[in-house]
Amino acid sequence: MAQASLIDANQVFFDAVRNQTTKPGKEVAIADVDGLQAALDDKAGVAHTHEIADVNGLQAALDAKQDAA
Repeated sequence: MAQASLIDANQVFFDAVRNQTTKPGKEVAIADVDGLQAALDDKAGVAHTHEIADVNGLQAALDAKQDAA
């Protein structure tokens, strides 16, 4: 499955609003919006980690902070 983005999940919900299958302000269950669960399934969990090398420019920013101290 392709990795979905938060924008994808939002788009699924906004499409449901536009198609009048739900309305803003109405409490909506995930199951009530076609495709929303699939879009959310590929999201990272609230608790997850990244290596410093995985974040562009992070090591250089950390090195600069150490030098400035």
